[in-house]
Amino acid sequence: MSCLLKRQASCECGEWVRGDLICKGAWASVFKAYPVKLVEGFPDIMAVKVAEVSEPKKLTPLINEGQMLSEFQDCPFVIKYYGHEWTSNSDKKPVCLNLLLEYAAGGTLGDRIGKAGLVESQVKDFTVSILKGLQFIHEKGYVHGDIKPDNILLVPQVTSGSSHSEDNFVPKIADFGGTKRYWKEDILVGTPRYSPPETFFRQIQGTQADIWALGCVVLEMLAPMLLPSEMKDIVRWVSNPIIPETLSDEAKDFLAKCLDKNASNRFTARMLLTHSFLRKPSN
Repeated sequence: MSCLLKRQASCECGEWVRGDLICKGAWASVFKAYPVKLVEGFPDIMAVKVAEVSEPKKLTPLINEGQMLSEFQDCPFVIKYYGHEWTSNSDKKPVCLNLLLEYAAGGTLGDRIGKAGLVESQVKDFTVSILKGLQFIHEKGYVHGDIKPDNILLVPQVTSGSSHSEDNFVPKIADFGGTKRYWKEDILVGTPRYSPPETFFRQIQGTQADIWALGCVVLEMLAPMLLPSEMKDIVRWVSNPIIPETLSDEAKDFLAKCLDKNASNRFTARMLLTHSFLRKPSN
């Protein structure tokens, strides 16, 4: 499948072809995408997120995601957005919407965590990057609404003479289909396993909902088998989140600042970035 990609600035990067399926989500399918001819400013491989016009419930989140991504492109911890275009049939009627995105060669944070988790030094590095992304999003006036390991993508950090390794991938926030203004009186629909108490009590969620979800992600990086997956267990855990005693005092305090049942008591992203858990040891 080839089509014309138009950037938001009405600059054409040329034709591209769709490659193998990367993953299929609730709203869209993601494929590899390759430009037929390289154009300055565009990589030699991208990801294309596709939703069909015939399914409005899936199309609307993708339209929203493109709008959100266009506002967040100044942040290096949000996945890059190269533009969008519509694929039309022979009658020139649109059949699907394509978002052209940065390709994450490292997969998702969920892939990286696996069953073994991550060492604490890497957890700290990844957490700082995710928090910087959240700080940017929140200070723009938005709530992401679905922070979880599968929505954090690992992109190679390009430095001179470096090669891809476990340590030179940058986590970037992705999947903005449910992102909303936090002052709207609306209920966000995220993933139950990472949802705060206010979700289960049908209360309005603000930026603090993302902080709870971040706490769950950090806990999963440190202790991957602890978070429950069954709904009845999730509801019980949300009422009394368990922070393992085996973690360092700094890690336990950091998680406590994220996983407070009272949303107004949770630290902001900016506050968490100064927490002792994330400080580099002095030489």
